[in-house]
Amino acid sequence: KALLEVWNGLERTAIFGDFNAVTGDPEIRMMQNAGLIDSQLALGKQDELTWIHYKPYQRLDYIWVTPDLEISNFQVTYSRASDHLPVSMDIK
Repeated sequence: KALLEVWNGLERTAIFGDFNAVTGDPEIRMMQNAGLIDSQLALGKQDELTWIHYKPYQRLDYIWVTPDLEISNFQVTYSRASDHLPVSMDIK
């Protein structure tokens, strides 16, 4: 809720990070209801998991964008540098 208040509906915005939540959780629904686009879902990559080092393997990291941004090339890259995998995408 605090994150959405700071965002305050600004255009050309990307919000990304570890949400420690999965699709359908209240935190995720709140972002969707605010009008933000779940980039991973929008690009058909929802099956790519970002938390794979401990079970249960899940998708916990998100890149949210406003509808006025063009997104492409979403990818999750394998790394052992963190307990979460890096997520990247092109944004115009």
